[in-house]
Amino acid sequence: ARREMIRKLLFVALRRPPRSSLIHTPYRNKALFLHLLEQCAPATLLCVAAAITQPGERITTRSIAEWRALTFEVGEEPAIFLIGHQMR
Repeated sequence: ARREMIRKLLFVALRRPPRSSLIHTPYRNKALFLHLLEQCAPATLLCVAAAITQPGERITTRSIAEWRALTFEVGEEPAIFLIGHQMR
């Protein structure tokens, strides 16, 4: 089910400028993040915005290829995931 949802969001995100957003239950952030890394093309952009308005706020955008090369822990704080592409 999650795989199909990601596939549909990618279809929309790559055809409409410039992004689609996902919000999931915080304890499922890691699984969603790993599925996005698995399902998305290397050039797809992924923004992870976690703990927004909190002292530990983190907002980072990288290509899937860059995310795959990093060691990054997605915590269990509320997060928004944005997938898309750069406008040309």
